[in-house]
Amino acid sequence: MEASRENLTDEEIVKKVQLGGIEFFELLVQRYQEKLCRYARKFLFNSTDIEEIVQEVFIKTYVNIKSFNSSLKFSSWIYRISHNELVNALKKKISR
Repeated sequence: MEASRENLTDEEIVKKVQLGGIEFFELLVQRYQEKLCRYARKFLFNSTDIEEIVQEVFIKTYVNIKSFNSSLKFSSWIYRISHNELVNALKKKISR
């Protein structure tokens, strides 16, 4: 059973989450946590800030996952959310 979960595409996992299988969201977190942290390091240097932003990205992703069109690429969608969050964080730092 675990191996079959690991073989699911991101889009298949999203579809399962959209249909109520919220436990599948953990797979997306496992797949993207480190990738998003690496991406965030291009914008921010403070590890606490990076962790907070990435957590916020996952929250926004989960809250809005029903609106995701699973015929599109999930990775592009979550990176767009990440990019927007990082830009907003930088704007906040600059305006302080």
